[in-house]
Amino acid sequence: MSRNRFPVPLDHGEINALLARQWVPPDTLARPREHWQRRLAILVPYRDREAHLRSFIPHLHDYFRIDKLDRHIPLHIHVVEQADALPFNRGRLINAGFALFGGDADYLCLHDVDLLPLWSDYAFPLHPARLCWYGSPNSQQKHLYIGGVTAISCEHFRLLNGFSNDYWGWGYEDHDLRLRMLAVGLRAEARDGAYRALAHPHNGFGGDGQETEAGRRNRERIEALHRDGFTAWHEDGLNSLAFRHLDSAPLEIDGRRWDQVTHHRVRFD
Repeated sequence: MSRNRFPVPLDHGEINALLARQWVPPDTLARPREHWQRRLAILVPYRDREAHLRSFIPHLHDYFRIDKLDRHIPLHIHVVEQADALPFNRGRLINAGFALFGGDADYLCLHDVDLLPLWSDYAFPLHPARLCWYGSPNSQQKHLYIGGVTAISCEHFRLLNGFSNDYWGWGYEDHDLRLRMLAVGLRAEARDGAYRALAHPHNGFGGDGQETEAGRRNRERIEALHRDGFTAWHEDGLNSLAFRHLDSAPLEIDGRRWDQVTHHRVRFD
């Protein structure tokens, strides 16, 4: 029997219509001051992007130092590195980071290392919020996309059982999260900030535009979950997470130790 509060439709057209109606606009003027005073953990899932990290950390420090509103947010940046030879698993890395330090924050910002904020809105979200749209090199339609940079309260992250642990390689863990939001009745907030994207290969499609093996495998996985009514998420997420925590230390780049940045290494094998 389904334990979803709201059934996830089998018809893709109906799914798309629901996802399009799920968005709410941000109401910045109605927010109380305390929305910029909640504790923020910026979680950066990471592997083999040293050049990006060298640009990302100084840029993010400068952004939060000078932004008129976001500079008031008490925050810590956590770079969570997958230190094994398995395919990259963004969702499991985010879950591992939450298990390590989620208790020290009120909300999370799930932040790809290749997106640098120009103008954005990192305040506490009442709904899971897409922070990045302009400048993002994503290939999804706007009503589908919530990845790249996402803010979510720790309460809502627990309600969704986090991310799936089983999308290995590129893609579809964010769409899985959107379906979890539908299943529990959560809306999504479109803040649609402007970012500068750092160039990198698209791991879901090859240079010829064809779907990669990892992209095909993950697409077929979510299609199978959807055909089965999308209820298996209850057993796949924070409650089924397995990882090894190797170490945590202040982040150093080129001999400089960065304040408010911790580097965590984890393994999944």
